[in-house]
Amino acid sequence: MSSKHKLKTHQLSQLCEESLRNRQVVSGELFSAIQQLTKRGLVYSARWCAELAFSFQSPESTKNSAVSYSDYASEQNDSVSFLLAKRYFDCREYRRCAECLKNVQDETCVFLRCYSLFLAGEKERVHGSIQAIKKLQNSQLENILSEIFTFQKSRNGALDGFLYYLCGIISRNLERRKQAISFLMNAVVHFPLLFDAWRELSCLVSVVQEEEQEPTLDDTLPHHWMNAFYYTMLWIQRREYDDALQLLNVLQLYFPKNTFLLGQIAYLYYDRREFDESALYYEEIRRNDPYCLDGMDVYSNILYVREQQVELSILAHHCVSVEKYKPETCAVVGNYYSLRGEHEKAVIYFERALKLNPHYVSAFTLIGHEYVEMKNTAKAIEAYRKAVDMDPKDFRAWYGLGQAYELLRMPSYSLYYYRKAASLRPFDSRMWCAMGLCLEEFGKHQDALNCYERALKCEDREVIVFHRIAHLCSRMGEQEKAHTFYLKELELREEDGSLDGPETAEALLFLARYSISKGRFEVAENYCNRLVDLPGTERDQARDLLKEIEWRREQLASTCSTSTMMMDTAMS
Repeated sequence: MSSKHKLKTHQLSQLCEESLRNRQVVSGELFSAIQQLTKRGLVYSARWCAELAFSFQSPESTKNSAVSYSDYASEQNDSVSFLLAKRYFDCREYRRCAECLKNVQDETCVFLRCYSLFLAGEKERVHGSIQAIKKLQNSQLENILSEIFTFQKSRNGALDGFLYYLCGIISRNLERRKQAISFLMNAVVHFPLLFDAWRELSCLVSVVQEEEQEPTLDDTLPHHWMNAFYYTMLWIQRREYDDALQLLNVLQLYFPKNTFLLGQIAYLYYDRREFDESALYYEEIRRNDPYCLDGMDVYSNILYVREQQVELSILAHHCVSVEKYKPETCAVVGNYYSLRGEHEKAVIYFERALKLNPHYVSAFTLIGHEYVEMKNTAKAIEAYRKAVDMDPKDFRAWYGLGQAYELLRMPSYSLYYYRKAASLRPFDSRMWCAMGLCLEEFGKHQDALNCYERALKCEDREVIVFHRIAHLCSRMGEQEKAHTFYLKELELREEDGSLDGPETAEALLFLARYSISKGRFEVAENYCNRLVDLPGTERDQARDLLKEIEWRREQLASTCSTSTMMMDTAMS
């Protein structure tokens, strides 16, 4: 951890200590936020605040809480138009809601009208063709922004945090990242408990800072304990795991068993490829909140990698029973069909997830994986490109593009995409191995060896790294180094019990030949006998080597016998 991040983590921890110590003030702040967010239809942020309030208070303080609010009491001051419009909104009749508030110039009403128009556009896009209505949707978004700016002028440039947030997500959809960041910054300054704004901000800042070297926003963020949540999300996206984990542990002291925090820790371990640790946290989430579907798509990825088909089937059935039409559910079911080898069905479910959430980037990547399995390289490349267009930091999509072009026997393209993946994931041995294989095809053996040695330094290195180094050293004539790495590979495979593959046969064959060249016939014979028990062409070569060993022994015995006779003759 850098000294700069150590200082930042310490500052955020202190801020949490100072701000969260007064439980009554924080509870009041959260309850007020829930009321404001619910009133405007921002249900996910309201739910997040409610979960935070629940985990923040002890059972005793919940029973005796002096803080309360009533929807009815807050609605007494609202206009009849707003009350009717809010009921239309709750029934998802967004156009009716917007029409009902057409002539009302109250800040809350303007937000609800514009937000309804935005959601109506999203609803139409979900049920229609994305390509056919994209242009129309963009013009609708421009009209909503124009209406908000007109209202802003009538208020002498003053907007509340909610309208700034709406401008931010519209700008994001119009792919104006810098403008979106500016709006979202104003949103969190004016209303610090607007969680959706913090989440969008962390995603955008992470991408923009990496691509365009944008200056950090530390000085402009509000001095609020929500900063800590923002930095955990930002640091996880930047893969600065130690900083994020330290801050998450501090937050857990104040919000024990909070589903969001547990989910962040679970995802952190998943992204670090520590699947066993990640699975423990997802299982804890399921125990604490059995009907929570947040993060279950990621948990299904872990079950997929582990090839736990029964567990994945149980999870898929549970998710469908809880909420069939939810992106996470569709992803879980898609993974289930993929593991069963039913790739066409998997694609259908991943596409359904995208219909429900067009910003669900990982669905595009998963679709790409399925098309690779179906040998439809063109469709796979199309899906991967959509993923990297939406999220340039999605290393899985860059890696998938590399694999797709490798199937097309276009190593120069593969190398480019593997380099992009390795730049995003420098601690992942798979990226360096893939680059090394491409460089081998170009005959750049030393560069390939450098890549493999870089993979060797990664914590997640696999046995194949030792095999690639040994194989390449053998080709380059560095027999001593090849011998060392083949021995290490064989030792690791014996520990794992994975001795049946062709890589094992190659290692045994090399070690047998090397031992013969050094006159170690017993060692060589042992390797050959092991080879004879394995399937493949190497078995026949092992038999030939055994004959060679026998012949060499006879030659050596004959030579020794002749030398003895000559010495006896000379002595007599």
